[in-house]
Amino acid sequence: MHFTRWGFVMVALAGCSSSATSAMPDAAPSPPDARPGVFPAGFLWGGATAAYQAESAASPASDWSVWETLPGKIKNGDRSADGPDQWDHYEADFALAQSMGHNAYRFSIEWARIEPTPGTFDEAAITHYRTMIASMKAHGLRPIVTLWHFTNPTWVQDPSGGRSLGGWETQATVDAYVSYVTRVVPRFADVVDFWITLNEPMVYIIQGYFFGMWPPGHGIDLDNAVKVHNHLIDAHVRGFDAIHAHYATLEQPVAVTIASNWVAFDPASASSADVDATRGLERLVDYAFLDAIVKGDVDTALDGAAVVHRDAYANHVDVIGVNFYQRELVTAGAIGIVPGVPSIDPSAPLKNDLGWELYPAGMGRALDGLWARYHVPIVITENGIADAADRYRSWYIVTNLDEVQKAVTRGVDVRGYLHWALVDNFEWAEGLAPRFGLVAVDYGAPEKTRTIRASAGAMIEIIKVNEVTSEIKSRWGAAP
Repeated sequence: MHFTRWGFVMVALAGCSSSATSAMPDAAPSPPDARPGVFPAGFLWGGATAAYQAESAASPASDWSVWETLPGKIKNGDRSADGPDQWDHYEADFALAQSMGHNAYRFSIEWARIEPTPGTFDEAAITHYRTMIASMKAHGLRPIVTLWHFTNPTWVQDPSGGRSLGGWETQATVDAYVSYVTRVVPRFADVVDFWITLNEPMVYIIQGYFFGMWPPGHGIDLDNAVKVHNHLIDAHVRGFDAIHAHYATLEQPVAVTIASNWVAFDPASASSADVDATRGLERLVDYAFLDAIVKGDVDTALDGAAVVHRDAYANHVDVIGVNFYQRELVTAGAIGIVPGVPSIDPSAPLKNDLGWELYPAGMGRALDGLWARYHVPIVITENGIADAADRYRSWYIVTNLDEVQKAVTRGVDVRGYLHWALVDNFEWAEGLAPRFGLVAVDYGAPEKTRTIRASAGAMIEIIKVNEVTSEIKSRWGAAP
């Protein structure tokens, strides 16, 4: 989903030696199209999840299902199988989303479920996902489908050392992913018009190839990190082209993007070294991947010094998906391609249950920065807070959406806001303890009982009036 304790990742490292324009399809649900308010007509309001994090006991064999069994990889020894089980409880989730006024839902299709062995596609799995999508639509939710949300079939990557393609370090995996896309997308093209090819490529690289907290579990592996980065760019570009080619034959509109994590980096001091390191880390984390697929400027070595322009890569998003969660302070200390060491501000007054600084102003910075650099419409594909006690969530929702509203009034073309998460779910190496859901899930109950959290009322009221009003800010947005 997002960074897990960025600061710890980079402290560990320190100890080791042209604008594009495009349009998103305007096919949007009817409400809140006709409503007055600041947010534009057809604005997408909803929640988000990922297959492996939410489907639980039904999850198939993947690199993460193997990773969970390795000692010490998941906090408290938690297992995704004990999560919310959306595979069997999707109807309840979509009904709750509808009751909260949502008109969109972001979820992912699990590659390992769809293609359990190379070239073999599971018709029962495809049928189940189509049934889920039919339920979404029946509940007034526009499906926004992610094709790859961190997990890989074990035949693509096996962290236990079993035979595989070698993961994203190899061109064979790029080819396998494109084959998966070209086989799967046509099966859903009649019911889906918004695809996300990849979720947070840079987070995947950092967690898997810098700190080793996620599969494949490499420590400081700069060479393979660069390979994976370039292969993921190629996978997105080829996937984007394949999706558009298919929809062109149908004469149907489609939106295709990635979901890119954006971190608000600030220098830890006013020194020129810290300022330069901050700009370098911002370039690497927030913009390098998007520069490649929007502008065609590929940072082939991820060092800022080997940028190659490729016309064939430019203009490969219809809308920019952005995930925003936190701020980091940066101290100079270059290690290879990493130009600085970020960490949590120890004086930050508000932090979530994972220790991340709560910094809603970063939302406005992200939207302004992305709009100025690319001038492409934006959808916020993730934004949320780990807050089991539900102390800060209403304030967080209101203050972040107030930043979105201000950006809209400044002229930034924002098309939607998808809260992470719709329901509590398995948070990768952090296990089941972090609670990001608008909807609380009782993992211990046989039916995985769902309850809308009180804080969700803030988003419900904003959706209802299509605006963050002064009354809503007064009622829900007071500083904790």
